[in-house]
Amino acid sequence: MKNTCRSIPVSVKLRIGVDDDEDFGFICEIVRRLHEAGCDKFYVHARKVLLKGLNPAENRIIPPLNYPIVYRLCEEFPQCDFWINGGISGLKAAKAIVYGDDEQEKVHSNDTPVIHSVPCEVCNYPNGSCIAPPTKAKVPTNLRGCMLGRAAMDHPSLFWDCDRYFYGECENPCRTRRDVLNQYIEYLEEVYPRRCCDDVDEITNRIPSPNVVHTKDFCSICSDWRKGRAKKSKKSTHEPNGQLPIANRMLDKMGSDIDGDSEPKNRKKKKKAKITTHVIRRALRPVLGIFNGLSTNKAFRRKCEDLTQDLSIRHCGPAFILVTAMQIVPDGFIDAEFIRTEDIPASNIIEHVSPLECPC
Repeated sequence: MKNTCRSIPVSVKLRIGVDDDEDFGFICEIVRRLHEAGCDKFYVHARKVLLKGLNPAENRIIPPLNYPIVYRLCEEFPQCDFWINGGISGLKAAKAIVYGDDEQEKVHSNDTPVIHSVPCEVCNYPNGSCIAPPTKAKVPTNLRGCMLGRAAMDHPSLFWDCDRYFYGECENPCRTRRDVLNQYIEYLEEVYPRRCCDDVDEITNRIPSPNVVHTKDFCSICSDWRKGRAKKSKKSTHEPNGQLPIANRMLDKMGSDIDGDSEPKNRKKKKKAKITTHVIRRALRPVLGIFNGLSTNKAFRRKCEDLTQDLSIRHCGPAFILVTAMQIVPDGFIDAEFIRTEDIPASNIIEHVSPLECPC
């Protein structure tokens, strides 16, 4: 591995066991061999994997978690860096794991230390999992962080407070879902450019996208929004951040030709796809769950998918599709301020991603 990769750093993601091979010596031997081969960064999913009887989804939740074994790996291999993964519900749990949590000392009685093991009666977690974080004095120096995979996909709003709460910044860059989506729209415009006004036949089916030169600044469908962006129109209650005032102005135009030319009534021109649905779905996936837990969640997801399938609007790019889908979300949801992490009731993730229902 060293000779093949040379100066390129190598990392490995692994589990703590396979089927009946789950003792500490087993995982130590794997890490030792990988380290000797040139790997010094390990992302450890703190569950074993059962190759028979469980599918991938079940293997993510049924085998018990064992955080203490990852802490032991950190002590056993001080020359390596470790990240812990598996069952981390949000920022509170992540911070406790990475920075330590002295609250765990409260479970001790009569000055007798409680031993956490699997199955763990102290943690009282499903399937006997042990998710005890280390105390602040015993956090391994080479435990560099943690991974939250499913939480990021299913509840992206969990991470709005990451800069302030987890990394210690003075404030976060966004306070509402509209702030997040508007910044993501700017990113989409740069990375996934529109294809509604170019003469290039090459299809956008992967990233990086083809280099195209637009023959016009906008088409008849996205003209209102792009004119507003170009003029940097003033924000208002009904037209925040230069977005379209109402969805109907856009939706009424979706039946027109991309180039704005009228079609003969007796002949319908077949449009050629320049952006694949795969690219649009990939572009929108990071924010599809931003309204998770709110009553508008399903409608927003459905609107994104409907617009993705609509060839007439798809060429205007994923940024414009997102702008259009946002129009169906009530302002009370999209403009509600997020809840600070420390103000969330214990073990209540839904409150984190779902403010009180708005009266609209």
